Amino acid sequence: MNKRVALIAFVCCSVFATLIACSSSKNATVNSDGVAVNSEKTSSEILVDPRDGQVYRTVKIGEQIWMAENLNYKTDDSDCLKDLSINCARFGRRYSWAAAMDSSATFTKNGEGCGLWKYCSPTYPVQGICPTGWHLPSRDEWKTLLSLLDEKDKAGLALRSKNAWKMHENMGFWSSTIFDEVLAYMLAFYNKEMSLDQTYKHMKYHVRCVKDELIDSIQSIDSTKIPSDSVMPMQSMTDSRDGHVYRTVDIGDQTWMAENLSYDMAGSNCWDWVEDSPCDVRGRYYEWNEAKKACPVGWHLPSTAEWYTLFSAVGGQRVAGKALRNKTGWDGCDDCKDEYGFSAIPTGIASSMSVFLGGDADFWSFAENDSNHAYLMFLNDNTNMARIINCDYSMLYSIRCVKDGNRKEVDSTRLPMKVEKGAESFMTDSRDGQTYKTIKIGEQTWMTENLNYDVPNKSYCYGKVPSNCAKYGRLYEERVAMEVCPAGFHLPSPSEWETLFNAVGGQFMAGSVLKSKTGWINGGNGSDPFGFSAIPAGYGDKNDNSEEGKSANFWCSQEVDDKNFYYVKLKHDAFNVDMNHSNNKAYSVRCVKD
Repeated sequence: MNKRVALIAFVCCSVFATLIACSSSKNATVNSDGVAVNSEKTSSEILVDPRDGQVYRTVKIGEQIWMAENLNYKTDDSDCLKDLSINCARFGRRYSWAAAMDSSATFTKNGEGCGLWKYCSPTYPVQGICPTGWHLPSRDEWKTLLSLLDEKDKAGLALRSKNAWKMHENMGFWSSTIFDEVLAYMLAFYNKEMSLDQTYKHMKYHVRCVKDELIDSIQSIDSTKIPSDSVMPMQSMTDSRDGHVYRTVDIGDQTWMAENLSYDMAGSNCWDWVEDSPCDVRGRYYEWNEAKKACPVGWHLPSTAEWYTLFSAVGGQRVAGKALRNKTGWDGCDDCKDEYGFSAIPTGIASSMSVFLGGDADFWSFAENDSNHAYLMFLNDNTNMARIINCDYSMLYSIRCVKDGNRKEVDSTRLPMKVEKGAESFMTDSRDGQTYKTIKIGEQTWMTENLNYDVPNKSYCYGKVPSNCAKYGRLYEERVAMEVCPAGFHLPSPSEWETLFNAVGGQFMAGSVLKSKTGWINGGNGSDPFGFSAIPAGYGDKNDNSEEGKSANFWCSQEVDDKNFYYVKLKHDAFNVDMNHSNNKAYSVRCVKD
């Protein structure tokens, strides 16, 4: 178990140090008369930047249409606040004036040559670093915006509204208007006050783009198109309870919120006073009992089955962690593409009084484990896997809601597909003469018994009782397991296990149909219609053994890193099959035909 997972396990059973928490402000924006209005009246259109597929909310104020989030397009001479990549996901990137103006003419020539120590004459409007159809606002355009705001708004309240203008406490926005060779104009926010100032061109500030008057590059919610290198269309929904607008995304047959829920209710909390944890970016944290009823009308807290369905839709549990992560904000994930648009950010975990901002994202499910624990979906920056784990009810985690219409009651007596049992056969291990039954499932041929080939000092019987080898097969250390299968067979890779799961109806139901009909405790037997007959051999190490009758654990052939290998786990109290990784353990081996 890596250190991060160990910490999560510890925190789930511990109480955090006491900290003071505060709640977030209500949503607001402004209409053309400068009057504050509720965010449900704000434009719900979105902008898709075709250069990298990032999606931005927009807002109409007066006759102008503005990006309602800071630009996060990566280019030279830009950075993240405090050099933390997560801050680019939260607040967008910061640019020098030359980068904001696109002085190198990467996109257009109307801001070419506008840099430090240069006096230039740009052609307005200046597209600069903005997407096509949008431009870097001039000083006069910022003035127009400010003229629409009343005195309260000019103190920064309207432009700081949670639903329209994400930002940190003190920040500035570039304009395209030059002052002299050294200075350019920018809109500055200091201590909740706004002003148009001149500042040095080499300084780093944020960019908000305003829409061109004649170019319609903004797409409506119903017709949004993602660039061709992305997979799923991006949409939005409005929570009628508070007017908050959330991006949503279709993945497979499901529709998911693409942002964490931030509805303020009893049993939830946030920490806006923590600079790295604004509620409008990270969402709120919820206790499980409240999480079950937190989603808006028409949406619900996902079941474990729905999480596993999501994993399958993005390529399987082994790669779902990477596929579901946001492009930025995760350590060691420079090649994350967020191609499905789920955009998970590392929100960490919380107690009732404090938050731990670790490199994890944890989302509640609707499924209860026991009277004190419920299941959640867990992403970690140290692995590309997604996992389903359980934690204490009293802890607080994030929520992603899934749209109604996809939840199905699980009936373990029914299969989601017609069973066509494949041909049975036998194979003999030439090394010791033992014979094993095999079965064809889909296009694969599997051993239907656990391997029992003796590797001295590297394999053993459960409990070191010889009769258990005849009953369960042998338990093998990881590196021995990689090469222990007989000629003509091999240890299955994670993708071969996933092929098996899909062939028997999907990862969520796979446990119920791959488990043997007998041997599992507490009514945990399977229906075994395919004849795979997984038996609960438990697991062990050199000193101890555990979970006889409770679990079946099988090695995979792929390494996660130089210490850990993948394995799959079937449990007596679950329909699904989990994939995980481990070291210094001894698990069973099922071989698949070459």
